[in-house]
Amino acid sequence: GNEFRTDYKSLSTVHAFFPDIPILALTATAPPHLLNDLKNSMKLDSSCKVVTANPNRKNIFLAKKMRISNHHIYESDSDILLPIANEFSDTLEKYPMTVIYMKLKYCGYAFGLFERVLKEKQYVGETNDARLFAQFHVPQTNEMKKSIISEIKKRNSRIKFIFATSALGMGVDAPDIMHTIHITPPSSIESCVQEIGCAVVVQVNCQVLHYVITTRTLDNLKHTDKSMKEYCQSQETCLQQLLLNYLGFPCVKQERCCCVCEESNPSAVCNEPMESREKVRFLTTTNTIVLQKLILKEIHQLEVDNSNSTNLMLIKSPIPCQNSLKKIMAEIEYIRVESDLLGICGIWDEDKDNLSID
Repeated sequence: GNEFRTDYKSLSTVHAFFPDIPILALTATAPPHLLNDLKNSMKLDSSCKVVTANPNRKNIFLAKKMRISNHHIYESDSDILLPIANEFSDTLEKYPMTVIYMKLKYCGYAFGLFERVLKEKQYVGETNDARLFAQFHVPQTNEMKKSIISEIKKRNSRIKFIFATSALGMGVDAPDIMHTIHITPPSSIESCVQEIGCAVVVQVNCQVLHYVITTRTLDNLKHTDKSMKEYCQSQETCLQQLLLNYLGFPCVKQERCCCVCEESNPSAVCNEPMESREKVRFLTTTNTIVLQKLILKEIHQLEVDNSNSTNLMLIKSPIPCQNSLKKIMAEIEYIRVESDLLGICGIWDEDKDNLSID
C-alpha cells in the first residue's frame, strides 16, 4: 500500500550516491500505473526491465455475503462471529485454520467473544498459554507477534483462528491457512490480494469470504478506494477477473473461481474476458426490462412450438433459462454481431444443430 511506498520512495536518494549499483525492486500487488510511479520515484531508467507473472491462484474460491452496516457497532460483527464461534466450539482442533481480518478496535471484541463461547475448551491441554485462537496487530509486542508467526508457520498448528489487521499478510508463510474472512472490505485491491495470499501456500482448495454492506453504506466508507468498492458491488462480473484485470493481468480459466460465476452458472468454468469491452449501445432501465421480457417470451414460444421436434433439443427448466438470460443481459451492451452473442452465451450448438438454453 501507499503507506509502505512512502518510505521506499526515499531509496532514490541512496541510488543517487551509488548510481552504478544494480537495483532489484520486488512487489506482489502493484498495478501497472503504480509500477510506473515506482520507477519514477526510484529514478530508474525508463528502459529498465520489468518481469511479471500472473498472481492468480487456482485453489482459491472468492465468495461474498451481505452484512448489516457498521452503524450497529459490535452487533454487526456478532452476527458474523457468533455462528463461527459456535461451530468452532464443536470441532476445536479439527477446524481449518482461518484468518479473520478486521479493524484493530474489533480484534479485542472478537477475541473476547470466542473466550465466552469456548470457555474452558479454548485451551489445548492444561496450560493457559496454549489457546486455540489469537490476535495479531501492530500494538502487540514483537515477542508476541513472533510467537504467533512461529506457531502458525508449523504444520498442524495449534492456533486455528487469528483475528488480524492488515499487519498480518506481508510475507507470512503459514502452510495450513484454509479460510480467509474479511469482516469489512479491505482498503484496496492491493491489500485484498496481499491478505488473501496467505491462503495460497497450500495446494488444496481454500475459500476467501468477504462480508459486504449495502451500496449506500459502502459509498460512505472513506478507507475503501473505488476499485475495491466496485469489487464489492459486482453482481455480474467475475470477482477473479476484477482482481486480475486491476493488476494488469488477464483472467485465467478455472473451475469454481467465485460466487458470481457459480450463481450465474453452477457448472461454469471462468473464461477469459472479451478482447474489447467498449459498449456499442446503452440501455435504460425501462428498455432493459422490456428486452428481458421479449427474450423470455421468445424462448418460451420456442419450447411450445418445438416440443415435439427431434431437431431441437430444449431444456425446459426455468433455472437454466434464467441463467441464459442473465448472461445475455450482462453482455448485451457490448455485442456487435450475432456471433458475439452465440460465442459468449453458448445458446447454439453448431455441431449438433441444436438450441440449448444452458
